[in-house]
Amino acid sequence: MGITFDQGPEQSVIALTGECDGDTGPALTAALTKALAGAPEIVVVDVAGLRFADSTLLHALLEAWRTQNDRQRRLVVRGPLSVGVRRLLTETGTLGLLMDPPGQGCEDQGCTE
Repeated sequence: MGITFDQGPEQSVIALTGECDGDTGPALTAALTKALAGAPEIVVVDVAGLRFADSTLLHALLEAWRTQNDRQRRLVVRGPLSVGVRRLLTETGTLGLLMDPPGQGCEDQGCTE
């Protein structure tokens, strides 16, 4: 999995490419930990480049979401989503939790339902 990271005072963006699974999970966790350390207002995880993801991605996203939520800050996932990532988030009921709500840029990111 490829990871690029851009951190600012108000927003951190992590872009993921390739495949996210148990083998690449530690790298994702490290990137999210780094993003959260700065306590930005919003953490954006761009998954447009992910071809495959399993529960490793879901677990890491939910842990980071909880941290941001406890701080009264946001974590959002940006697409467009691959079929597999969309299925993972839809079947686990987390699509609405992690994606920008409609009317706040979601439509432009390929995540309309």
